[in-house]
Amino acid sequence: MIEMLLVLVFMSIFVLPISIMLNKTSNDKHLIMSKMIHYQYNALLYHRSIELDLDIQTMYPVMYSPLGYINMGQTINIGKEEITLMITSGRIHEEG
Repeated sequence: MIEMLLVLVFMSIFVLPISIMLNKTSNDKHLIMSKMIHYQYNALLYHRSIELDLDIQTMYPVMYSPLGYINMGQTINIGKEEITLMITSGRIHEEG
C-alpha cells in the first residue's frame, strides 16, 4: 500500500510537469491565435487601428486596420509550428 502511494507521488511530481512542458508550444500557439482574433474583433468593433502586443518576436509589428485587415503579411514561428498572417482579409493560417 505504501509503495503504491510512493509511486503515485513520484508520478505526480515528476511526470506531469514534463508532459505539460512538452505541450507548451501548442498551448502558446493557441493562446497567440486567440489573442490575435480578439484584437481583430476589437479593431472591427471600435473601428480603429490596433497594434497587437505579442510575447514573441515578429519581423514586423502586427497591426489591424479599422476593417480588420492585417498591415503586413508574415509568418510567425513558434517552436516547430507556424502561424501565417494574410494581408487581404486578415486571415490566420496555422501549420504544424
